[in-house]
Parts: sequence; C-alpha cells; structure tokens
Amino acid sequence: MDHESQSSNKFTRIPKYNAK
Repeated sequence: MDHESQSSNKFTRIPKYNAK
C-alpha cells in the first residue's frame, strides 16, 4: 500500500499527468 500512496503523490505533484 505504501507504493500506491507514493505513486498517487507523484501524479498529484505533476500537473502534466493530470492534464492527460
């Protein structure tokens, strides 16, 4: 579960991915 939490944080930090 730790891995998932980190992945979510990275996506939220990067607006480029969100734009997708």
